[in-house]
Amino acid sequence: MAMLALLPAFAVAQDTPEQLGTRLRAAVAGYQHLVEGLDLSRVPTDAPDYRLVADNLHDLGERLEALSRLALQTEAAAQPDWPRLATAVQLFENDLQQLRRQSLPLRVWAFQRRSGQKKPAWGLVVSRSADPLPQAQGAFDGDAEKELELSLQPGAEQMVQVIVAPLTGELRRVRGDVGDLKGPAGKLPADGVSLLPVDYARLDHLPGADPWWRQAVSEGAPDIAAGSSQAFIFVVTIPADTKPGAYRGRLRFNPDGAKAQELDLIVTVP
Repeated sequence: MAMLALLPAFAVAQDTPEQLGTRLRAAVAGYQHLVEGLDLSRVPTDAPDYRLVADNLHDLGERLEALSRLALQTEAAAQPDWPRLATAVQLFENDLQQLRRQSLPLRVWAFQRRSGQKKPAWGLVVSRSADPLPQAQGAFDGDAEKELELSLQPGAEQMVQVIVAPLTGELRRVRGDVGDLKGPAGKLPADGVSLLPVDYARLDHLPGADPWWRQAVSEGAPDIAAGSSQAFIFVVTIPADTKPGAYRGRLRFNPDGAKAQELDLIVTVP
């Protein structure tokens, strides 16, 4: 793949040359990150959506090759057609985002296999999006991770969404639990830490709530249908007098009749 070392740009709408160059480099990095996350050379062909994702990944790689050539040709032209290049970049960004969403179950499956699960049945996805995430798989993006790291100043609050994603069938009564966060000054106060499932029935009836997640969670243990997903809202608030250091704990998700999974948690207070 040609690397875009010299990335000129055209100001499409509000884009500056530097901004378009950054987007081109991000397109290369985003594609490579997706390839590494899937690691299709080690994934059996009977894994979820393998053939669909593999074919689309190959097609997108060829598109990126073409985009690289177009960038170099545009730069060398006597009268560069920057609008054409900018349009091609936008189309590639859109398709890369779509493939990331489409490949999420397979990425979760591959991550679980690398983590020692012989027959992955479900997994966890971390999203730092502040927007409500839909239940439908393929409608949102995130990353399968083993560890969640946050950095908060004393007095600050942060929200992260952790999505439970079934891979082979429904999950029943999924409970989320936050372990103690222990650090140099002992434990962070339990009343400043919570992990609650989104109540999707409330999302359409919130009266302009800001932030929305304060009113769109419940204390329940939801069932999660096959082909669906369930977001849990993790919130941590750091008291103003908290001593600096790393506070460690874990997020645990436990469905009925299935093996629990944990996400290591590190909250750093500078």
